[in-house]
Amino acid sequence: MSSTGPGPVPPIALPAWMTAAPRKVEPPAPAGPGKPGSPPQQRLTVKAIRDFLAKSALGREAVAFYDAHGISINFMSGKGASWDKIDNKINMHSYYSVEMAALVFVHEIHHARSSIDGPTGDPHTQSMDAYVATMLNEEVHATIAAIQVRWELNKAGEPPLTAPSESAYSEGRRTGVKRLLETNPDASPEERAQAGDKGGYDALMARFRNGDARSSRDGRSYVEVYETSWKNVQSTTPP
Repeated sequence: MSSTGPGPVPPIALPAWMTAAPRKVEPPAPAGPGKPGSPPQQRLTVKAIRDFLAKSALGREAVAFYDAHGISINFMSGKGASWDKIDNKINMHSYYSVEMAALVFVHEIHHARSSIDGPTGDPHTQSMDAYVATMLNEEVHATIAAIQVRWELNKAGEPPLTAPSESAYSEGRRTGVKRLLETNPDASPEERAQAGDKGGYDALMARFRNGDARSSRDGRSYVEVYETSWKNVQSTTPP
């Protein structure tokens, strides 16, 4: 992601949980990204990602946005993935499995949607704290988008795919509903859904705030990533 004006902001990198192995308490994904230098399990192509996401309504929406805005994918040998607003493209690790690449795609399309349609952070006009808060919010929603596509694909019969952030999100949703029912046992289904959404969001935001969620490119916390981006823009912007 980058904003208009001097001092472009570096591309938004994918959270490290999408490239790192799941914690031991989590069931490992059946087909994760391969190691550099080893052959991919299946040749990664845009068509393969499209075909896989066709089984998810939210996945099809992401593909439709990709097509409508002429976005491209650059399959690269480097680590992780990122959205590049300047070149209107997604940079993606070429050794992902198709299943993981599809979820990475959904995550990055959320960043693309935020930067194209708004709202997104602007280090030229926002304070550092406001910019970091805006971008962490974007990261959380991008992560939720990928998790929701996971669930739709699982319901469609695809093998279960799990990650630490998904577990945190699910536990946060359960905690949110539990707390609501402790004070309002007669809460409506709508109120329960809202409490679950908020609980899941808060759980993920805590991970991004405390450093549990880290950039797949260099392992830094996202607070550090966006604080550094903001400072870099200030240093290159004329007074």
